Amino acid sequence: MGDLHVKLEKSLRKGINAHKAGDLRKADIYYSAVLKAAPDHPEANHNMGILATTAGRAKEAMLFFKKAIETKPNIDQYWISYILILIELKNPDEAKNALQEARNNGLDEPRYIELNTRILQLSESKKELAPASRLEPAIEHVIKLYNEGKLEQSLQEAERILPENNGSFDLYNIMGVVNAQLNRPESAIENIQKALSLKPDFSDGYNNLGNIYQQSRKFDLAIESYKKAIDFNPLSSSLYNNLGCALQEFGRIGPAIQAFRKAIEINPEYAEAFNNLGRANKIKGDSEAAIKNYLEAIRIRNDLPEPHNNLGGVYQERGEISSAIDCYQKAIKLNPEYSQALVNMGLALQSIDKHSESILFFDKVMAKKDQDPLTIDKTKSFLLQSLFALDKRERFLSELNDLIGSGKKNALIGSFCSRAKIRYGLHTKNPFCNEPLNYVVKTTLSRNYDFENLFRKPALSILENRKVSIRYQSLLNNAEQTSGNILTGGSYFSDQASNAIRLEIDKYRRKFESRNEGLILNWPDEYNISGWLVRYKNGGSVSPHIHETGWLSGSIYINVPKSTGPNDGNLFVSLDDKEYEQRGNLTNGKIIEVQTGTLCLFPASLHHCTIPFNSPEERIVLAFDIIPN
Repeated sequence: MGDLHVKLEKSLRKGINAHKAGDLRKADIYYSAVLKAAPDHPEANHNMGILATTAGRAKEAMLFFKKAIETKPNIDQYWISYILILIELKNPDEAKNALQEARNNGLDEPRYIELNTRILQLSESKKELAPASRLEPAIEHVIKLYNEGKLEQSLQEAERILPENNGSFDLYNIMGVVNAQLNRPESAIENIQKALSLKPDFSDGYNNLGNIYQQSRKFDLAIESYKKAIDFNPLSSSLYNNLGCALQEFGRIGPAIQAFRKAIEINPEYAEAFNNLGRANKIKGDSEAAIKNYLEAIRIRNDLPEPHNNLGGVYQERGEISSAIDCYQKAIKLNPEYSQALVNMGLALQSIDKHSESILFFDKVMAKKDQDPLTIDKTKSFLLQSLFALDKRERFLSELNDLIGSGKKNALIGSFCSRAKIRYGLHTKNPFCNEPLNYVVKTTLSRNYDFENLFRKPALSILENRKVSIRYQSLLNNAEQTSGNILTGGSYFSDQASNAIRLEIDKYRRKFESRNEGLILNWPDEYNISGWLVRYKNGGSVSPHIHETGWLSGSIYINVPKSTGPNDGNLFVSLDDKEYEQRGNLTNGKIIEVQTGTLCLFPASLHHCTIPFNSPEERIVLAFDIIPN
């Protein structure tokens, strides 16, 4: 029984993941597999009802929702979905009876009032349509082909019957869904917009449109579409969850948090929304709230691996490595092929110098047959760190040359090319940046911007009022670092401040645009800026390090005490990870003199550190990376 339960839950999770990704055919296959083994499974029935609704099969959806309610009548969302489909089928009497039953089973008053209003509006209208299936057999055949995975054939058949069915919003909708699955977003958008012109109150159509825009990274349009879907279906927790995800990707963390909270208000047992709320709070820098959100998601659905993995990430950021490893182990137990948890486990072990053990987890990720190339490349980059730390020269050079040969370019590869040249005498063209020390740029922000109001005051307010959690950082000595991303969504620094940083980044790119370096030639078309504050006390410093996921690193000096000795508190950038004081000369590095108001930009492949200083005054830095999308 236990093995069957695990198997069913794994299929259900795969179905949910496919559903979220917009792959409705795969979602149907997984949900159907669950129902074949357990016909009364409430969540699988409910989700099949959602699929049927999306495909325009309202009567079929009603039966699935009804089955979910019969099995588990205490879930509000099941009742809400059932009542809404009865309203769509123009059946006010059954909707009214269902609403009363829902109330008896604990539906709260605000939801009751909203649904009752819609039922009354339906009763007062004169549009009483029979609840029989409104789909033509030819359209049913198109949907059948789609469900069988025959996407091209389904689309061809849809186009064949379109002339005599050009008033069917269902047909245009399914054509849009198929085109989206075939990675033809422009055609998909055109199809669904046509469906919406025929049925302007088609909530699922707006949701489908939002999904396509989100997959195309047009987050502003996705947000607009989800909001319209909510206008016509205000009690859908999944729509608020989708809206929150789009807002988060768009960098609007505050509104994203509000959307996730609304999803949870509608459905207090919505584990995925709690998980997403945790992610948003982590980005915001509120690690305590994130932990509570993840624990709530785990309470609701202990079988979901994602909240366990994400909770581990927060613990790791706080320096609670044993707790992080415990979370990753739980996630991996639930899904032994969960790549992100395997990578995170490797990184956690790497952080406590268990490099040999970390390699086992990295190798497992790369050995997965259907692993996507991006994950393999990232994992291989992390693997290089453990191999280099263990001085596994032969395999290290083999893996590095493999990455270089595949045409990959990132800061970590660039850094290891520089370090391999120093340690092993490797002479190969660095695909990221051959001479990174020549690409360090220093400017004074206070000459062109209102530095005090844009940067200094907000930074001091964050630190003095403890607006953001403090994260553990083993590289720091007598200093502390904020968690999350304080440059996202205008939560802490204004959009004007973020725009100033982007303007300086663009000046940097244009300064070197004629150079034949991978850093410039492969400059990301789209990127996010991730920022944090570091506050150093007397004698404080940070050890040499690079930012592995960045492309370009930067630091804005909010406050720099007066120097009491040569180079006190200055920035040191270098090709390797040796401490500044251990150097007899500066062959592989350079000192950058900084003061309050200075901005430094440099390739993320460069190691950098703060030279210790002596002063009762604090040294405060706003550090950031640009991270390619």
